Amino acid sequence: KDLIQNRGEAGQLAQGLFSQPDVKVLLLSATPYRMLSLDHETDDNHYEDLIQTLRFLTGDGPEMDAIIEDIQTFRKGLIGLPGGEGSDADKARESLHQNLLRVMCRTERVGMTHNRDSMLAESVAESTLQVEDLNQAALAEKIAQIVGAQDTIEYWKSGPYLLNFMKNYDLRRRFDAWAETDPGPLVNALRQARKQLLDFDSLDGYQEILPANARLRTLFEDTVESGSWKLLWLPPSLPYSRPMGNYRGIGQVTKSLVFSSWNMVPEMIAALCSYEAERRMVTRRGNPIRYSELSEAFRPLMRFNRGRDGSPAGMAALACLIPSPTLAERIDPLEISLRLAAGEPISQKALLADAINSCQLLLDTLPPGNTGSRPDERWYWAAVAMLGSGSRLGNWCLDHNVWDSLFKTPADSSVETTEDTATIFREHIERFNIAIDGKLELGPRPNDLAKIMAELALAGPGTCALRALKRISPELTYDNPELLTGATRISNGFRTLFNIPASIALLRRGSGRRYWATTLQYSLDGNIQATLDEQTHVLLESQGLMNKTPGERVIGVSEALANSLSLLPSRVKVEDLRPRRGKIQSKDVNIRCRFALRFGGLSDDRDASVARADTVREAFNSPFRPFVLASTSVGQEGLDFHTWCHRVVHWNLPSNPVDLEQREGRIHRYKGHAVRKNIAERFGLRSLLEWDNKGDPWVFMFDRAVEARAPGMNDIVPYWVFDEGEAKIERRIPLLPFSKEVQKLEILKRGLVLYRLVFGQPRQEELMAFLAANLGEDTIDEATRTLPISLEPPALAAGVGGGLVSVVGGDS
Repeated sequence: KDLIQNRGEAGQLAQGLFSQPDVKVLLLSATPYRMLSLDHETDDNHYEDLIQTLRFLTGDGPEMDAIIEDIQTFRKGLIGLPGGEGSDADKARESLHQNLLRVMCRTERVGMTHNRDSMLAESVAESTLQVEDLNQAALAEKIAQIVGAQDTIEYWKSGPYLLNFMKNYDLRRRFDAWAETDPGPLVNALRQARKQLLDFDSLDGYQEILPANARLRTLFEDTVESGSWKLLWLPPSLPYSRPMGNYRGIGQVTKSLVFSSWNMVPEMIAALCSYEAERRMVTRRGNPIRYSELSEAFRPLMRFNRGRDGSPAGMAALACLIPSPTLAERIDPLEISLRLAAGEPISQKALLADAINSCQLLLDTLPPGNTGSRPDERWYWAAVAMLGSGSRLGNWCLDHNVWDSLFKTPADSSVETTEDTATIFREHIERFNIAIDGKLELGPRPNDLAKIMAELALAGPGTCALRALKRISPELTYDNPELLTGATRISNGFRTLFNIPASIALLRRGSGRRYWATTLQYSLDGNIQATLDEQTHVLLESQGLMNKTPGERVIGVSEALANSLSLLPSRVKVEDLRPRRGKIQSKDVNIRCRFALRFGGLSDDRDASVARADTVREAFNSPFRPFVLASTSVGQEGLDFHTWCHRVVHWNLPSNPVDLEQREGRIHRYKGHAVRKNIAERFGLRSLLEWDNKGDPWVFMFDRAVEARAPGMNDIVPYWVFDEGEAKIERRIPLLPFSKEVQKLEILKRGLVLYRLVFGQPRQEELMAFLAANLGEDTIDEATRTLPISLEPPALAAGVGGGLVSVVGGDS
């Protein structure tokens, strides 16, 4: 029932199947039972769950008795390996296969990849310990000895600055109790190891905070050190022009999903990764800005306010915001790239030159302006308005309900500080409308007007959003009010992003242009059109909007995109501990988080709610920040994090090999980031040379991939698995050399090989241990290749009624 109501396409499929007279039971679930339970997991019993499910599906009769007997025979056969074709194990396996396939099926990815690797690549980072890491261990052990706590080695391996980040742990509770009753020994210990605590004076001065932990250092190298601190959104999988500026040389980066066993780790990662990214965004040689004064130093610049004479100011920013139907239709960066670059990303210089020529032709249709001694900069926004005359843009602008709903003052005063944004914005729109009607007296044109118009056409958030929404709703005209409203909702999200103080600091570095023009250049460098085209394609399906009306598609996609853009920085509370006057002084300090976040609800500096957990997930599933999401096991099952992420970091190894796969299953899903990268690499702009430039280019590329797949492949390829490219699902494991995790990893990997052999068996852990201890590697490899019970569904004939239905989920 929940699926039918809330899961769009799958729900509609379920409703259709239930209406078929031959369908008695339809079990829609990626994992109707756990495939493996270990001895210590008392809440889960794979064998009992499986038997209960089978009794429900088959009834409690002879068929069920035969299945139970086959399970027992198969177990005896496994214990007596080696077997072979015709052995008892092989016969029992075949009987189980036939009986189970009558009531259930499971399609796995491994058989759909060329190397049978499920498109997964493992990377074990053996991080070298440094002096500051060992000093952290020494302080933790010293404190534990004083307060009588247990061994701290697992705490220390998981994170630095333990006393600053620990909450509700035994070590910290004992520390607080001693600090109240007998602080002397703790004061002495902290004085001797002051550098092993977070230095908040250095933090306020934007000084470097050392990772002081091998795992965190590895995460820094994968994220901040890769140059992603310079990015406000990830590069698109299919860039239309060669990346420039901050995006030059970045390559095909991805987001990182981090899983840890410790509650303190997600907040530690969010705080320290975000601080280091912000430090690099803000600081430059001789910069005196302090961390606590960032909002004062960088006030919002994309604002709508009044000038000294009371007239609307910030009209040029309005030109970036308002979607132009004329520019969106006449100047398309994808069309220019396909026309001029023969299937490769075009140079930005050639792209701009072609767009400038087109804009000059459009400007030639407008009145030239009056003579005067100085160029009239009002042309930058007035030309956009004047090109909208004759369309529905003017009437749409006069709809005050649109602006009242879109432009309310955000809760964070650092982003917007006007007394009534909606009221003032209406004044800007009224002035814009005067230009649409041709009633604005203008002076001489600026010399760079055609160039600015070209940048607005190629990279203006409003116009690019309009073009992207039009691709997923081709039935609508460019001046359709729903399209215009949706595009403006998205561009207002970009305005919030560009008004965040750290964003302003980043974009103004080395730029001598006005800020609104700087945002255009940054957006052009970062292929904003390609990014929006890719995200709108993804959202159309993930939001369950495929079969909705064009207007409903536009509303749903634009709201989701705007929400991910508008996520404001949150904060993590960290304790500032200082030994002073024989006591331990403590106070909370807030660290801003945007580059990295913990999975869960977020609050701002005033403890006001910034976002719920589902909002954080939606932001992570967008090309925009956060680029790192850290979670405990709460995010391990049943959630999607794959849209712009194909790297899982196993901060702490799980106890169960299935949990390892469950974690990786969060990012190995339908049309995931790695799949789209490979589709773009294999087909990309070269295939789009045959495209009619109508509709969604990503639909065209996936259709080409379907046509090119090998005979016998089902829809796992290319939608869940497509390994004809360099992108892989990355299993990243930061290990300390000689630690017990090295051996634990080998046990988990062997478990991944063996657990499919013990499918359906009681006491699985015992059987796996027996097989691992008594069979040689060659025997195990042969058994895992030939003996697992395949529940692969047979190919379906046309139609549904009476056939076996396989609903392919994210994990299987």
